[in-house]
Amino acid sequence: MSTSNYNELASRIVEEKPYIVVIADHNHGCMMKLFAWTFRTFYNKFMDHLEEYVPMCAGKEPTILIGGHSASGEAVINAIPQLYPKAHGFIGLDPYKVTMDMSFGNDTSIPTLTWGFKKVS
Repeated sequence: MSTSNYNELASRIVEEKPYIVVIADHNHGCMMKLFAWTFRTFYNKFMDHLEEYVPMCAGKEPTILIGGHSASGEAVINAIPQLYPKAHGFIGLDPYKVTMDMSFGNDTSIPTLTWGFKKVS
């Protein structure tokens, strides 16, 4: 999967559904996507201003699914215990270097959908 597939993925997710999908690069301009702190910083700042960025969410409590492809998936998984508000689910597209238990540490658990595993590192 390449970044050119992200728009199509977002379109398919919301096709004929009342969803809003935001696909963002949590470390824009840098190839390194492994670090949980970059995702945590992006997510927490984005959620602090959600109604400003996505006015349709004003006054609502949206269901929040987070995810990542490859190294971004690892960063998201490692950031989960430090996200506010807590995400409701994780979608991993071939997330890099994760274990199958997906425990997320700190007794944090959320529903998870992952695909693309050939082997676990």
